Amino acid sequence: MSRYRFLDSKGEHLHTLDGKPLIGTSTALKVLAKPLTWWASGLAVAELGWLNAKLHAPEARLENVKKHLEKIKAMEPEEFVKLLDTAYAAHSKTLGKAAKDGTDMHAELEKYVRWCIAEFNGAPEPYSQGNHVAVEIFATWAAEHVSRFIASEVHCYSEELWTGGIVDLVFEDKEGRTAIMDFKSAKDAYQEHFFQCAGYDIEISENGVLDADGNELFRLEQPISYYAVFPFGKSNPEPMLNFDTESCKKAFRAAVELHKIINQ
Repeated sequence: MSRYRFLDSKGEHLHTLDGKPLIGTSTALKVLAKPLTWWASGLAVAELGWLNAKLHAPEARLENVKKHLEKIKAMEPEEFVKLLDTAYAAHSKTLGKAAKDGTDMHAELEKYVRWCIAEFNGAPEPYSQGNHVAVEIFATWAAEHVSRFIASEVHCYSEELWTGGIVDLVFEDKEGRTAIMDFKSAKDAYQEHFFQCAGYDIEISENGVLDADGNELFRLEQPISYYAVFPFGKSNPEPMLNFDTESCKKAFRAAVELHKIINQ
């Protein structure tokens, strides 16, 4: 019986080892502060009439505030409380939509990569399975930079760190180097994204590449040379690369330890 198993039949999204839950690779990194404070506060005050000064003229900003202020003046206290509650939760609503969009994007990218692996031994082929913009962008980039896709949406874990995860993509570039890539719907690649790739690197190095039931699919023929993050929310997106794999691994290990201390 396989020691590792991934449970998701009831939406658990749970990595386990010998029946005990592992820490998710991305979950461990939640101890790090997200660079989204200004974004979240902007969504909140927008409900009260605020417009971003970088995107709107001063006259338009004042006019919008006046309209909202008139509405607020006419509100009963109960109505104003509801408006404040809406402002407070504005970021959560947007994150929920972004999460769904990100899930759909991942599914389409996985479908394309698996098709290339199954039909063309991993060689990137022109995208002909639909009209998803992110996949079109990725396929165009891959044709120029990727020699072959090695694996998509595969599982890995570390007993030493007690973590488990699912890797978006492992590929070999046209210089013969092996890399881990993570797909993001974010507008930029952040440090924690590379630390997440480092976690996968540690897990794959320790126990190989697995399926959801813990069966070993293969071991990598050579070490991971670098990590790539593809931020599809960015204008004219292209992967950001990080070759300092050892520092990223140290950062991931530190985040895991901090997560354990906070949640013990």
